[in-house]
Amino acid sequence: MPVGKSQPKSSVVGLGTESIVYLNTSSQFPTVTKNRRTNGKTQYRFEGFVYQALAKLGAHVPILISVSDDELVMSAFSGATIDDQIDLYEEVEIFRDIAKDLALDRRILFSGFGPAKLTNDQFRGIYDSWGVFLDVALDKLRSSSLLSGDQKKNLSTYWQSTAPKIKLEIGMLVHGDFALSAIFVKDKHYEGIIDYGDAFIGDPLMDIAYFRFKEITKGYGQQIYRLLLEQYLQITGIDREYAEEVISLYMIYWAVERIHADNIEQDLINKFLEKTDALIKHLNKNTK
Repeated sequence: MPVGKSQPKSSVVGLGTESIVYLNTSSQFPTVTKNRRTNGKTQYRFEGFVYQALAKLGAHVPILISVSDDELVMSAFSGATIDDQIDLYEEVEIFRDIAKDLALDRRILFSGFGPAKLTNDQFRGIYDSWGVFLDVALDKLRSSSLLSGDQKKNLSTYWQSTAPKIKLEIGMLVHGDFALSAIFVKDKHYEGIIDYGDAFIGDPLMDIAYFRFKEITKGYGQQIYRLLLEQYLQITGIDREYAEEVISLYMIYWAVERIHADNIEQDLINKFLEKTDALIKHLNKNTK
């Protein structure tokens, strides 16, 4: 949940299905507190672990103050999210700084894949292989009652031709909700990344894919995706052709996940279905 220093002190700034988010600006050190809502599934301890691990690597993330099963307290950035600040969408330096932080996710390694669980004081993924994780997602796609037969056919065809090319032997940190609303800037300078509450273990290219999918119907969507991808590939050295092919597959993953999210409203389902149609056009164009 994006928050900034301009909010009133000790105010509720987020009422999501998982957490109630408070911003406290009553001191010189503004803080954000996340409290679990009834039946919330967010793993605050894993989120806290992520902030600490990234901070040690020099990433621009909130400072963890305290964490428990039901509450997380961290520092607040003083700027605002880059969302809707279209005048900043051509600032190469901002996107290079974003890419540098995202690339650090590749240095946080785990056993297993998928949602994290704490075992013997260590976090690991619940699936033994990335292939199993992808198979579970493909089953959700095939069994969807919200996607049409044609949509499922188009998406499944690309999935089945591309998934075997992915050889992921070690799980890495995935932000899990990386979008413009997770990026903070101030005075046209990058401040940092927030919202690791949906983080899991897998392929960090999934975050580039969600960034692309989230803005796929926007006029500036292709522009900012290309700008971020260019910087990310330069930093990581990942092959461009491979990255773009895999990113397209991971966009399918996000389409299915977002359409079938818990407690989602019909208006949001319709928006994600619209993005999914745009994704299918993208896939068909690139496979001709």
